Amino acid sequence: MEFDPKTYWKRPDGYSSPREFWVDPDPTKVGLLDSQDIRFYVNRVRLIWPFVESRLGPASYELTLGPLFQYKGERGLLTAEEPELVIPPNSIVFVSFNEVLCLPHYIAARFGLTVGTLYHGALLGAGPQVDPGYQGALSCPLHNISNRQVAVERGDSIARVDFIKTTFGDRRIAKRVRRIRDEEELYRMADGADWAPLFNRDRRWRQPIFGYAAAREKVESSVAGLADRLEDMNSRVTSGEATVRRFSQFGSFAALAVAVGVIACIVGLIQLGTRYVDNSVGRVTERIDKLEQAKMQPRAVRPTVSRK
Repeated sequence: MEFDPKTYWKRPDGYSSPREFWVDPDPTKVGLLDSQDIRFYVNRVRLIWPFVESRLGPASYELTLGPLFQYKGERGLLTAEEPELVIPPNSIVFVSFNEVLCLPHYIAARFGLTVGTLYHGALLGAGPQVDPGYQGALSCPLHNISNRQVAVERGDSIARVDFIKTTFGDRRIAKRVRRIRDEEELYRMADGADWAPLFNRDRRWRQPIFGYAAAREKVESSVAGLADRLEDMNSRVTSGEATVRRFSQFGSFAALAVAVGVIACIVGLIQLGTRYVDNSVGRVTERIDKLEQAKMQPRAVRPTVSRK
């Protein structure tokens, strides 16, 4: 398949879903598909394409980073000349996968990040389920929760997808659609029926990321805002600590000045009291001296006049 970012996600010319897309060629396979089952359905219904054997795991398949991405509402393209995608700290970027999935109506898929990508500090926005009947390239949000940049290149394995059989094969509807040999007839019969949700084809062959209404919104990480607020709080705390230190230093000087002033007042009062006492004692001593001097002076004798 020619890998062109403008066309690789589109329905190939002349492609038509095979009858095995709604008629399970092996209903005995149940539960989570292992590597042999995945390979079986790749051959029968083109489950994954392009399919690379080395990316097949025991019960999953590796998905690789595709060419299309979106960051802060701006579209981006990874090329052979510029294959690296750098995800800033605490930010969200929407990425596409290289692989196209064609899920029959009895198989659902789930995908999540590889352990290596997780260790680099990136998280998948969720563990999304891909509904049965989906056809096209996948996309998902990558959230860098670390405090440093995360770099990945186009073609790197960033996620794993696994497949699980649904209960579709146990329903009577499976027997009814077994007689249908044409895809258009299948959807025509399902239209308006109570089992129509089993054959929904509205989400097929959309452009990854940009083929959805949500892609027109500018989505940013709330953690980034939290990080900015924490940095602002840290700055304020640092400023507050400096103010407290200055206030503490000023308070120490002020307390020392007050203490010196109080001591000076006490000393002044003591000196004033001492002078008052000294003056009082001096006045008392002077009076005593005057009294002693008065006692020592001779008294004047007044003449006595006799009357006869």
